[in-house]
Amino acid sequence: MKQTDWQLYKRLLARALQRPFIFGLGIFGFVIYAASGAALADVMRILVDAVEAQDPVERIRLPLMMVLIFFVRGCGTFLGTYFLEVVARNLIHGFRVDLFSKYLRLPVQSLDQSGQGALVSRITFNVDQVTQAATTAVTVMVREGFFVIGLLGYMLWINWQLTLVFIAVAPLIGVVVGVAGRAFRRQSERIQSSMGDLTQQVGEVVEGSRVLRVFGAQDMAVDKFADASDHNRIQNLKLAATKAFSVPFIQLLVSVSLAGLVWLALGESFLGSTSTGTFVAFISAASMMAKPLRQLSEISAVLQRGLAAAGDLFELLDQDDEPNAGVAVPGEFSTLALRGVGFSYPGATGPALSDIDLCLRPGRVVALAGPSGSGKTTVAALVSRFYPASTGTIELNGQDIQSFDLAAYRQQLAWVGQQVVVFDGTLRENLCLGLDLSDDELWSALELAQAKAFAEGLQGGLDAKLGSDGTQLSGGQRQRLAIARALLVQAPVLILDEATSALDNLSERAFQDALQTLARDRAVLVIAHRLSTIRDADEIVVMSDGRIVERGTHTDLMKQGSLYANLHQADLG
Repeated sequence: MKQTDWQLYKRLLARALQRPFIFGLGIFGFVIYAASGAALADVMRILVDAVEAQDPVERIRLPLMMVLIFFVRGCGTFLGTYFLEVVARNLIHGFRVDLFSKYLRLPVQSLDQSGQGALVSRITFNVDQVTQAATTAVTVMVREGFFVIGLLGYMLWINWQLTLVFIAVAPLIGVVVGVAGRAFRRQSERIQSSMGDLTQQVGEVVEGSRVLRVFGAQDMAVDKFADASDHNRIQNLKLAATKAFSVPFIQLLVSVSLAGLVWLALGESFLGSTSTGTFVAFISAASMMAKPLRQLSEISAVLQRGLAAAGDLFELLDQDDEPNAGVAVPGEFSTLALRGVGFSYPGATGPALSDIDLCLRPGRVVALAGPSGSGKTTVAALVSRFYPASTGTIELNGQDIQSFDLAAYRQQLAWVGQQVVVFDGTLRENLCLGLDLSDDELWSALELAQAKAFAEGLQGGLDAKLGSDGTQLSGGQRQRLAIARALLVQAPVLILDEATSALDNLSERAFQDALQTLARDRAVLVIAHRLSTIRDADEIVVMSDGRIVERGTHTDLMKQGSLYANLHQADLG
């Protein structure tokens, strides 16, 4: 449910008040700043009265007062600006960390549906918008807001009748600010959406630059990006137009109010016994409001952009984490079985899997084969608890996997996917992923994964920098790295989803030999299109259209002469 501005204010304030002392120091600083503004207006009263009275005492007192007021004003400005900046930066830091952490806890289907561009845009552009609102906007609102309140209090103290005349335009100013604020909010939400589209397209071009070059589709990509960028430009211009109209209109209303004051003040019956100095001080205080009112109206656009971004961030943070109702901790591994499992992707018209029965045991290699789209990778996703089964059960040691704590359950798994992820860091960091492992363990895993030779050739060895997304590694090297990483986990279940597709024939054969050794104390689930990879598996399960259509050893399935035999013949060319 979409949250109101007030609800967003309260949630942001709750985060800001996590350090109440620092927040209080910032507010106290701007209270001092506001009081000094009223004091400066009163100096004008004393100055004019002193000139009329030719009082020699004021010749000494007034300059000292002015220096003191500006010194106190400077101290208040420092306290307010610095400590509210501390609060704002802590707020943004908390948002970034919470958002990054949330990405790692969201259900996989939520990440799949959001898209990379929207996710990156949230943690960059949206957080930047909240940053501006939490720093620039909050500072101006607090500082200038207290300044206006201080000046109004001083004006009421001097002449409450004239003050009521001055604030008669306040309802009109409120209407203008409210209308402009709603427009700012709508336009800010559209800008956020368009920034997500831009980020998505930049990511696609970076990932698919080779495809675009080979197919000569650069112009198409540029045109598509230009359209998205133009949409973003138009939304920003609408925002600028709203701001360009609202600010001078508010200034016009303030000037009308000041003109009315001057007209009334020039009538003797209205001022009565008010001294010239008091009147000048009143007009000075009223005039001093023009600048803070202008800044407060200008900051409305920044604030609404920040609120729109904060609403989007809170909406994401409020989403449910991956389902984890289980509390049990798995004991020693014995079996992992799928019993009558079916699954449908959200929004899909038909099931992706139906009536899947599998059993994984230590010392056995079970392979899934079949044409593309037959559901092999979906089986691995369900076993990994990325998605819950729609029908049937998946059991670990005879117990439903949903009854286990999610983190404890996944410690039973090691997984190598089709898309190998290499993190920006060293070879050691990519292998360990936070685990405390010795060099001997790392080199042993690299050797089993047929990766030791290339690792030794890297400058720096285990401490070699691999670059962003492993740009220094070939496809085969990346895949070997992922296999070594999975072996280091020492999990009882090893899932290999097209894990050797980028290996040459010699490396693949060597890894298959190593796999037989690894499978002595592990249950191994292999998914492969290259059937040469799985011919030595203890059981080959052949899938088609989300169902199991054949199962047996390589020899048995070849004798049947059905789907597997046809796929194998096609694999041989």
